[in-house]
Amino acid sequence: MRTNKELLQLLLDNIDRLQFGLCHLVNTLRIREEITNKEYEHLHKIINCNPPAIRTSFSYYWPIGRQEPRIKWLEQQIKKCKS
Repeated sequence: MRTNKELLQLLLDNIDRLQFGLCHLVNTLRIREEITNKEYEHLHKIINCNPPAIRTSFSYYWPIGRQEPRIKWLEQQIKKCKS
């Protein structure tokens, strides 16, 4: 399995595919077999265990489809990772 940093970078590299939220993007990557089932579960864990301070709704951390706040969050999470 890839490291947290590699998995988060993969999400950031695929942010242009974002339609709804990060969880949906993770699912898209799994369906296209770009990540394993284990990586899929691990990415969901990373996302759910590191929510932003302010959420826009119960289901989504940020407005649906907006890339900017997700990019910022991903960059913050990548910086927290060890090399």
